[in-house]
Parts: sequence; C-alpha cells; structure tokens
Amino acid sequence: LTIYDGDVLILKNNSALPEGGTGIGRGETEVKLKVQETIKETSASSMQDIGKVMGVLKSSLAGSADMGMVSKIVKEELS
Repeated sequence: LTIYDGDVLILKNNSALPEGGTGIGRGETEVKLKVQETIKETSASSMQDIGKVMGVLKSSLAGSADMGMVSKIVKEELS
C-alpha cells in the first residue's frame, strides 16, 4: 500500500519518506514527523524541554538519522 500525502510518501509500514527518498537513513520529512510525535508524547512546550525530547529521540533514531538535523528540527519545533 502506497499513499501520497502532498510531498510525503506513506509506505505500508507507516514510515514516511520524502517522495523519491531512497530509504537509506531518515529524511528530514520523516524526522520532522517523529519530532512532532515525540513533542506531543512528552508534553514538551518550550526550549526548556529540549533534553527530554532529545533523550527520547536519541534512543529511537540513533544510527538511522543525523542527530544534528534532529536537534535542529527539535529547536525549530519548540521555538
């Protein structure tokens, strides 16, 4: 099952990759979705919560995403 949602490709296993993504590593769109989900799950609401959010994301994304990009997206979402 493949569904296009704007410029995001939703794959059968509910992972999201930018359209045309290779599936190697995690793209920015997928990371942004994961960050938004984690912010909701942790009830983070300000930059003071960045450690809580990054702690959760580090354990779930380590090795599959550029943590520098993850940090940048978390900061953008919490500002």
